[in-house]
Amino acid sequence: MLLKRRLPLRRALLLAFPVALLFVAALVPLRWEGARTAYDAYHPLRAPTAPEAAALLSSFPWDRRPGAALVRMDADTVVLRTVFYLLPEAEGSERAGGVTWAGRRYGLVAANWSSACSEHRLDRASLEKELGRPLTDADVDPSFLADRPVSFASHWLPLYVLVEVGFLTLLLGSLLFFLSRMGSRWWVIPGVTAHVLPVLFLVPVYSPAFIDADNFHQRVAVEVLWDGCLMALLPLLLGSVLCFAGLGLNRRGREPLGSVHSLRGRNGGA
Repeated sequence: MLLKRRLPLRRALLLAFPVALLFVAALVPLRWEGARTAYDAYHPLRAPTAPEAAALLSSFPWDRRPGAALVRMDADTVVLRTVFYLLPEAEGSERAGGVTWAGRRYGLVAANWSSACSEHRLDRASLEKELGRPLTDADVDPSFLADRPVSFASHWLPLYVLVEVGFLTLLLGSLLFFLSRMGSRWWVIPGVTAHVLPVLFLVPVYSPAFIDADNFHQRVAVEVLWDGCLMALLPLLLGSVLCFAGLGLNRRGREPLGSVHSLRGRNGGA
């Protein structure tokens, strides 16, 4: 066994939980603000500020079509729907355009390329103060991007954290449980590979806008884990093949020895 003693599943999960919690919690501040590189778009986890929301509402990246709109409103909150997020740098090859609000220039960055949209729940009073006027029913357009699924909602962040901590706890707990019951070290790499594959298959389902020509990060931690698992997949697969070959040779090498002992036993009995 790789570990000194066998771990019950419950104990394996209890050991995995704080690791998963710390991993996700550490990435929340790193993902709080948005970013854009040549191949990766990092959607900010936070909701837009009142100035940023006003800038989005005033943007017209398409022909006479706004880049964002209010789709719901009550006495205290409004819900803004958009396909963009803002970065302070207005220039850049990955910008869809720019917008100026209150003397500040922002760059418009596509949140995804998969015909999805983002939603944000904002404080109504703060937005009205920024706009300098009260909001009315005429400012609300429920049909705006209504045909597109919501791939990210900033007010769902607690749910994202809960789901990802749970998923990583199960994943790491299962790995610890498996490692504590291995009869041979030859099973280490195949065991790790078996736990990498669910990450590669399930993360794109959980974050539907993630994989495109570029990667669009709209969750907290699992997309970063997906990148690492993808880079490790080929070495792990090659290592698994070698491990299975080693297991086969090891088993074949033991067979003649077992046959000799059996033969000696028979001769002794005679």
